[in-house]
Amino acid sequence: MDALLEQIKRAKGIMEEDQPEKMLSEKQLAIYQLFQTDTVSVSEISKLLKGSIPMATIKQALSRLVDLKLI
Repeated sequence: MDALLEQIKRAKGIMEEDQPEKMLSEKQLAIYQLFQTDTVSVSEISKLLKGSIPMATIKQALSRLVDLKLI
């Protein structure tokens, strides 16, 4: 239980510091970084990542990035 409370505190701290990208998974971060320079579609993301992330995962990651207002 203490570990869970510590994780909650850390997550809250990250959000308060306005750095939500630190809460992203490795795959979400890879997709997020593609938007730093341009606008890309789901299929373009898949091509840029050489098919290393399934399309369904890309869509889920995009949804998370939108929820966090990163894109």
